[in-house]
Amino acid sequence: MKRRNIILIAFVLIYIIVSIVCGFLKSDRKTVYLGSYTKVYIDDGIKINSKGETISNKKIKYYFNSTSKSGYLKSVGEVNNPEFHLEVRNEEGKIIDFLDDIIAYTTNVDIEIEKPSTMSLSQEDKDLITNFLSNNGYDTNIKYSSKSKFDLDKDGKEEEIYSINIGEQYSSLLLLRSGDSISLIDSVIYNSEDEEEINKNILLYIYADFDSDGVYEFVIKENNGDNKPTYYNVYSYSEGIATIIEEE
Repeated sequence: MKRRNIILIAFVLIYIIVSIVCGFLKSDRKTVYLGSYTKVYIDDGIKINSKGETISNKKIKYYFNSTSKSGYLKSVGEVNNPEFHLEVRNEEGKIIDFLDDIIAYTTNVDIEIEKPSTMSLSQEDKDLITNFLSNNGYDTNIKYSSKSKFDLDKDGKEEEIYSINIGEQYSSLLLLRSGDSISLIDSVIYNSEDEEEINKNILLYIYADFDSDGVYEFVIKENNGDNKPTYYNVYSYSEGIATIIEEE
């Protein structure tokens, strides 16, 4: 009986130790917070999670005015409640008023971030886009357009991302140009019978080298209207192809 008790106690101790170690590893997971819901996990590769998380005064770094600063992250309100959001405070306890949305990351993350700058399309751009739209069954009536240029894979050649609105109802498309090839990244096609689509819009948010491999991912911001969460979709780029990183 005594031996049996010793074995049981040993198992309990092992369980406690394993739980503590697993909890520590989980809390130390390399994480980038984009807005209040989207988390980018940087483990062996990049993984995405878009579930709200309760956070209490977590030591983090945050990206503000093109600089990385130290501060604290906490959640406000209950998860899945419209009032839920994440809040960043600086080391003095002052709430940071982000012009757009928060970009924060655990202290064990080193990340390179570039905000996209936009410019007008050339006539060549417009001709290529019109040809793409026509060949793929889209309205060719372009109401608004802009482009951003960035060397995603650092090969000395800049890729281009086009943001365009087409048609009388301003459907939105994001297109990638690599060389003379154009492909669709994402779109919101206006449908008067679909209320969610009416309120939804997408835009290019940031370029980021999340995992320090020298190749930049890019992030698309997905606004879903009032009282609905904003999500961020992360895309990898390789050999002219953009691929969305799926949720874990």
